[in-house]
Amino acid sequence: MASFTKFEDTAASFLQAYPIGAKVRGEEILDWATQHANGLAADLAIDRDDKKLLAVRRHINSGAASRNFVEAERFYIDVEDAKRKTFAVIRLADHVQSKATAAFGKSVSAALSPIKSSIASIDDLKLDQLSDQDRKTLEERMTELIDILTPLKKVFHEKTIERWVLRLVARGYTKEQAHNLIELLPTLRRELKLIDQTT
Repeated sequence: MASFTKFEDTAASFLQAYPIGAKVRGEEILDWATQHANGLAADLAIDRDDKKLLAVRRHINSGAASRNFVEAERFYIDVEDAKRKTFAVIRLADHVQSKATAAFGKSVSAALSPIKSSIASIDDLKLDQLSDQDRKTLEERMTELIDILTPLKKVFHEKTIERWVLRLVARGYTKEQAHNLIELLPTLRRELKLIDQTT
């Protein structure tokens, strides 16, 4: 992995051209890198533009995360629209906060998906057409998986509600109002669909 210090000068130069808050297109990043090749020569030698852009952006972000910079100068080139290859220069702290916020959801999916998938796969089998031993073994596996899944879902459900309540309280709601709003969410989702359809 490349060291932060190797790309510090590159990151500092990039920040002068594109300060925090700037929007930048992928081709602009590559044009800038071609003119300010500080340590990016190997990246620019890559023949495919998409891979070249990925490498250049990774190395600028690497330098921009260096602890040698004051926090106000640490930044991250974030993807704004992957299809159009547009990016935003944001504070590193905002990027880290965004990742931390998304971590819980990713953890829940990573924990539950394999178990749910296995349960669905067993459920899809024609157990009555298997031998008694095979059927018994699979039924035992199904019971084990459900026994694991049930408390996991309960814990994640409670933690999800707690997180929502904390966010709503931070926005000025009372805990009771926050809980009431969360209970209303299924109805609100249906109403939002109607609003979308009629806009």
